[in-house]
Amino acid sequence: MHARTENFSEHPYFHAAALALEGDTAKLRALKERHSTWKATWETLAAKGIAPAPEAAWETLVRAHITLVLQEDARFPALLRETPLPPLGLYVRGALPPDTQPALAIVGTRKATRNGRELAHALARELGASFSIVSGLALGVDAAAHAGCLEGNGHTVAVLAGGVDAPQPQTNAALAARILERGGALVSEYPPGSAPVPYRFLERNRIVSGLCRGVVIVEAPEGSGSLVTARLALEQNREVFVLPGPVTHTNFRGSHALIRTGARLVRNAADILEDLGYAEDANSPQSSRALPPLSADEETVVAVLRDAATPLSVDSIVGATSLDPSMVNRTLSFLLMKNVVQETEGGYVLRNNHG
Repeated sequence: MHARTENFSEHPYFHAAALALEGDTAKLRALKERHSTWKATWETLAAKGIAPAPEAAWETLVRAHITLVLQEDARFPALLRETPLPPLGLYVRGALPPDTQPALAIVGTRKATRNGRELAHALARELGASFSIVSGLALGVDAAAHAGCLEGNGHTVAVLAGGVDAPQPQTNAALAARILERGGALVSEYPPGSAPVPYRFLERNRIVSGLCRGVVIVEAPEGSGSLVTARLALEQNREVFVLPGPVTHTNFRGSHALIRTGARLVRNAADILEDLGYAEDANSPQSSRALPPLSADEETVVAVLRDAATPLSVDSIVGATSLDPSMVNRTLSFLLMKNVVQETEGGYVLRNNHG
């Protein structure tokens, strides 16, 4: 009857207990500390008439194609297990990355500017070649990071504040489906049917940072939840990287405060790779790799820089193209992030390996 399940005596009892407590991790943790096994925890709840039959609880998971990975399970992410307060278990739809594949989180405000969303997208697209990209499926920066990673054929994980059976916000339901279709994962410590109530967003942030070697902050105003993720990352001994922005823009007040307190200021994916020890040897044959995929505007700017005998200012690039100044500035930002151009005292030039 139960041949298709593994460790049936433990997994269903955990799920039943979590359902009975509506995903209240604190209560469940306290119960577990008073018992030797999850089975004993469930039996305590069953005696009070507040836990469903374990078989029914397990079937809920089976029907929804949800895997329950307990903290004691070998499949539980090793980095997350080492954090001060790891979840007791993870409900997973899709596939978690193996522990041999490092992960990076990219997070930021839901009310991101267009430029912020585009930067998060480009950053995730490039970093996704080396890391699994983790974020929270929220609007703004999170969604852009997931989408950018998928565009680059990378692996991405969305950590939810509610059940993985009905990912929220509904606006990003199609994105959640794409993550699963492309081999990524939806993850939560809360059982199916759990609502994403406000306090759970803060709780899930420790999982976002705990899964990763570092956290990249893109546009964090004061009071942003991404600042909580950054603080948790520091407590977990993770790296915190911050993309700076205009000093007068409210979306960067929290970001700049992080930099002042010691977070790493980064300009592009190359800076992050270097800080994490993934920098490419400039003398290696691979350093002469082809250009990454470029937009039409990026190709226009690259062509102008390639034909120039000296570094060019923004005004010079504007004069040599049909692009307006704001578009040139935005395009240069993306080319810097893609490690195609570099800024010198005299202006912008192509990097040696792209000349």
